[in-house]
Amino acid sequence: MLKGTVKCVVFSSIDQISFDPDVLVVTTDNADQARIILRALVYSSGEPWSSRGTPVLACTWLYIYPYLTGEVNYTVTGLSMGMQALNVTDPLGLPQGLMILSIPWVKLPMIMKNLEKMNWHPISEIVGGEEHKKHFYALLDDIKRKIRA
Repeated sequence: MLKGTVKCVVFSSIDQISFDPDVLVVTTDNADQARIILRALVYSSGEPWSSRGTPVLACTWLYIYPYLTGEVNYTVTGLSMGMQALNVTDPLGLPQGLMILSIPWVKLPMIMKNLEKMNWHPISEIVGGEEHKKHFYALLDDIKRKIRA
């Protein structure tokens, strides 16, 4: 951020927020929770999601990159050398392996709308192996029929 462009930084838990944040930071306990949010990000657009970061300055990538680009970003606690050096990921702080997602305000309405529309746990998460293949090919055949019609 350029010097003088930020007047203040305010943090709040979502249940006590009294302002529209520029970036909403979500910490999930596991990859399943993060996957639901990332699926909601791409549910209506089909665009791929990606993460940007480096072992150094990971907080910059997590907080400033989404603000400047309007793109969602994420990381996993324990990947950043800064988190390690500051003892942020220790038994008294955040455990390693939590997913942290940074959602710029401009993406939040679309994500919320998609969360309302989409099935949070599609059949592809429930069935595996041959049952998954059977379901996939049935969907593919249905799409082919609709294209021909």
